[in-house]
Amino acid sequence: YRQAIADLDAALRIDPLDAWAAASRGETYREMGLYDLALADLTMAVRIDPNDTWAIVSRGQVYEEQERYAEAIADYDEALGQSPDDAWALQRRAEAYAAQGRFDDALTDLGRVLGTSPDDVRALFQRAEIQVQLGRHGEALADLDHALQVAPDDSWALVGRARALALLGR
Repeated sequence: YRQAIADLDAALRIDPLDAWAAASRGETYREMGLYDLALADLTMAVRIDPNDTWAIVSRGQVYEEQERYAEAIADYDEALGQSPDDAWALQRRAEAYAAQGRFDDALTDLGRVLGTSPDDVRALFQRAEIQVQLGRHGEALADLDHALQVAPDDSWALVGRARALALLGR
């Protein structure tokens, strides 16, 4: 990460108002687990370009990783206000809702993603995880079977399906 940060620092010295560079550095800090630095850069990117939904969702993800779910959801809501069908924002918000036990809200967001992208393996997996938590093992199995039709080598879907099958006693 050291060289990546050095390059992004150089880009921001050249153009301190480069929202893409600020957001990229913030996302890199998030990947490093340096959340305070990530939030500072992602907030700077959003100030520079308030319509940068990638930076807004990335900042929400930092909040989510810190278990600051209300702030994460506020960022996801902001991004979705600008881009209502943004699958990444919907999936991230679904994760935050699920972490709060707001499973119906999470399922609604995942349903929106799957309504426009019915073969989205990540959304199918997320929905299956929630279905398992709700004791809807058959519905989870159907989602995981669908995911594996789309991506037969997806290890997460295979593990999820094994879990759903075990819960169904199969």
